[in-house]
Amino acid sequence: MREINPGTPACMREDTAKNQMPCEKQECNSRIPIRTTLDNSTTVQYAGLLHQLTMKARSTVRDIDPQNDLTFLRIRSKKHEIMVAPDKEYLLIVIQNPCE
Repeated sequence: MREINPGTPACMREDTAKNQMPCEKQECNSRIPIRTTLDNSTTVQYAGLLHQLTMKARSTVRDIDPQNDLTFLRIRSKKHEIMVAPDKEYLLIVIQNPCE
């Protein structure tokens, strides 16, 4: 059995999440996936697009209140629920079916 960090939200643990993509921060401000359960092209697409969206959302939060910062982003569509947890060095992306 895998160890689960007690600080990890239940929705982001491997036993409940459909797909996870932790991405490492790079100097050019892009993110490179370090582990995934998706195929490579889908992973690169999700990582790139969600990185851009996360940076835009973070900028919006800071424009509203410069003392504040984005800590979590949740997107729900008919097909998927996407959760993004940005950090200084990592961007954790979790994709799951909304019905589960």
